[in-house]
Amino acid sequence: MGSEGVLMFEKVVRRGGHSTYRIFRADQQTFDTHWSKLEELECSYESTGEGLYAVDMPAAVDVAKADLALESGVLLGIWDFEEGYYFNS
Repeated sequence: MGSEGVLMFEKVVRRGGHSTYRIFRADQQTFDTHWSKLEELECSYESTGEGLYAVDMPAAVDVAKADLALESGVLLGIWDFEEGYYFNS
C-alpha cells in the first residue's frame, strides 16, 4: 500500500492468458448498443461510468474478430480504443 492509504500496483505475478483493451468516449447507451459484437465473442468489461471501459478478452477469443468489432466502433465515431495488454501465447 502506498502513502495515504492508496493502493499501488507493484508487479504482475503471472499472466492468465487474457488480453486487455480500453475504450474511451462512449456514452453508456451508445456503448450498450454496439457492445453486442464483443459480448458474442465472450468479452466482458468494467466501466468507471465516465466514458472509460476496460475490456477483458479471454485467451479463447478470436482477437482478429474482436479487433474488427473495436475498429468498427472507431469508424462509426462511437469510441476510440487502445491495447492495454495483448497476451500472445
